[in-house]
Amino acid sequence: MKNNYIKISLNENNEFRAKANIIIPSINVLDADDVIVKIDTGCPYTSFPIKNLGISEEKALAYKQKDSNDSSVRKSISFGVNDSKEKRDNDKKLFKDQKFMQLTSVSFKHSDVKLKIMDVNIGVDSVMLSYDRTGNILIGMDIMKAWDIHISTVTNPDLEETGKTIFLACPKDSINEEYISELKRLFNIDAVYI
Repeated sequence: MKNNYIKISLNENNEFRAKANIIIPSINVLDADDVIVKIDTGCPYTSFPIKNLGISEEKALAYKQKDSNDSSVRKSISFGVNDSKEKRDNDKKLFKDQKFMQLTSVSFKHSDVKLKIMDVNIGVDSVMLSYDRTGNILIGMDIMKAWDIHISTVTNPDLEETGKTIFLACPKDSINEEYISELKRLFNIDAVYI
């Protein structure tokens, strides 16, 4: 059944996680189903560590080599909060020298991504893929900025969700009556469906 909006309860680790379906034909990910993604409003760009999509170490290395050699594939580097100045400076030098295979902090932009979160089709222009990292699949603000989003704790004592913090979202180009109705039911927000 196709959902008309995304509804996620905050988990015990203070995270919003959801099941997703991801298809990326350019790296032969043709049906990564029931993949867990993390909704991260503090993350500016969506990032897919492809090893979490069932790609082997060998294939990841081959795809990284292919993308490294392809001048039409945009590359970028990103750092973690705990990365030292020395690591950042070294990675920037390797990036400038186009030694992408030596960088674990490099990501590659792919535009052939199809994404569904909780069966809601998500329009995606492009996603950054990492062939080295194995962390969370992060849905960042580059995608979420196109959504209508509400996060709040349900206070109505008559609802089974009472006391839960809920993330309720819908792509802005797909606002529908069911979403508007759920906004009213959970958060007592009156909105008009146009």
